[in-house]
Amino acid sequence: MRREEFFIKISHLNIRSLKNKVQEVKQITATVKPHLFGLSECELKNNTETFDINKLKVPGYKLELPKSWEAHGYARVVVYVKNGLIYERVHELEDDHVQSIWIKTGFKNTKPFYVANIYREHSSELGNSVAAQHQKLQLLINQFEAAIEHQISSDQNEIHILGDINLDSLKWHLDDYNLKPLARMIINFCNVKFIRLIRTIHNSIINKLLNWIIFLTFIISRIDNCFRFF
Repeated sequence: MRREEFFIKISHLNIRSLKNKVQEVKQITATVKPHLFGLSECELKNNTETFDINKLKVPGYKLELPKSWEAHGYARVVVYVKNGLIYERVHELEDDHVQSIWIKTGFKNTKPFYVANIYREHSSELGNSVAAQHQKLQLLINQFEAAIEHQISSDQNEIHILGDINLDSLKWHLDDYNLKPLARMIINFCNVKFIRLIRTIHNSIINKLLNWIIFLTFIISRIDNCFRFF
């Protein structure tokens, strides 16, 4: 088995206009060879007859576009998926009003995981007020929540989130940071999920210990019966 079959390489770049930097993307994919290469701030608009989507193609990769491309004719995120990677595009987690692309992938005979490439826009049809941005960010957080429980059978899903949420983490602690309410939304989401994760791990450890105790009790009882027989 080849070494690369034991891992999946995931990369992200804030490209700042993809049309002008396709050659750079080709160089990165040829050198780094990521299995998933997410880009944000792509600034793609399908509103001119001269635009050719084929010019964005990269050898050895498939191009995935967000729902907004078909619905509204623009895309600020894309994902290049390496040929040969087995994956599923999870459209039901996406929304054409926010920039996100969800990929479900993994290794053979193992539980799959989810990868999201997102971009939180400063402004939109809802406006650029903090209240309007709050609505858009909540849509993304709802996607995170849904992905954790998506098609779940036992443990919560593993998710990896790439992208740009346009919130300066160096200012989150400042009282006068105008986007602090949005930063608090991200912090609260991460805190809740971390607590749930700890509880899940804790419960899993307890269950394993109980199973071992039951198993050892059974073995000891059998050994005791054997000695009594002799």
